[in-house]
Amino acid sequence: MFIVEDGSIVENADSYVSVADLVAYAALYGYTWTNEQAELYGRKAMDYLNTLNYAGYRVVSTQALPHPRTDVYIDGVYLESDTISPLLKKAEKELAISVSLGYDPLSVVSAGIKSETFAVFTTVYKDDVGSYTQIPKVDAILAPLLGGYGNGIHGKVTTEWDIY
Repeated sequence: MFIVEDGSIVENADSYVSVADLVAYAALYGYTWTNEQAELYGRKAMDYLNTLNYAGYRVVSTQALPHPRTDVYIDGVYLESDTISPLLKKAEKELAISVSLGYDPLSVVSAGIKSETFAVFTTVYKDDVGSYTQIPKVDAILAPLLGGYGNGIHGKVTTEWDIY
């Protein structure tokens, strides 16, 4: 069973949703999971979620999971630092479904390169792009929670100007 982070900095937390939440969510989409399956899929989803660069800052440096966070704004609305965003919970559930279908968000992706040489010219093609699985739905859900590194800035930015 999971130890669910509810925003109160739960010691040893390892999920943002319960096993029952995962089982119920999967059922909404026609999947029947045992509690053991839901926990396995949820743990793999959390392995991925724990690697991301989120906007804002951990509330305390010793908290078990990246959330809750301070200084996070979603669509201009401040997310209280004792709150776990419903977006994050939904992302965990969606990732768990993807994991159940065989997707490993932390898998190593091959470069998929082949080359062709004619006389002194070499052309390199990347023809295996389709082998890299992305989950646009999860990416879209997580986008407002992520910070920097090409995802835009999703935290609050304050600039102070000294005018002389």
